[in-house]
Amino acid sequence: MDSFDKIVLSQLDKQVDRFKPLLFFQPKGGWIKKCRTALKMSTYALAQRLGVSQPSICELEKRESQGRISVKKLEEAAKSFGCRFVYAFVPEDTFSQFVETEYKKIAQTLVDSVQKTMHLEGQALTKRQKEEQVQFLVEDIKSQPLKKLWDQE
Repeated sequence: MDSFDKIVLSQLDKQVDRFKPLLFFQPKGGWIKKCRTALKMSTYALAQRLGVSQPSICELEKRESQGRISVKKLEEAAKSFGCRFVYAFVPEDTFSQFVETEYKKIAQTLVDSVQKTMHLEGQALTKRQKEEQVQFLVEDIKSQPLKKLWDQE
């Protein structure tokens, strides 16, 4: 991975870092229901604001809680509450760590495949030797452009 790729990943990590607290707060029942009830807004009132029927609000809340709602519907609902809908991918750790983990997976797979053959020939590596080989391969894979990482899977 070249310096430019590292900079791009680092910048992306910094941009999405501010959203991490939201990973730990997903309202039970969804955002639409949470906002509506906090504002003491009836399903009928929300339906009026969105130009739909009252039963469709119940269905909308149900679909959100089941993860079957469109981004467009979420945007419309957010707007009806005076909000903006924000859509983001927030990594469990960082994108940089994700890439590092992928390097290790690929290296481990390569070492494991060679290890099977070596084991059959009575030349199996020790645990420490395997770890050294994995680290060596990780460094080799890292020296290649990041784009090539995804071609090795």
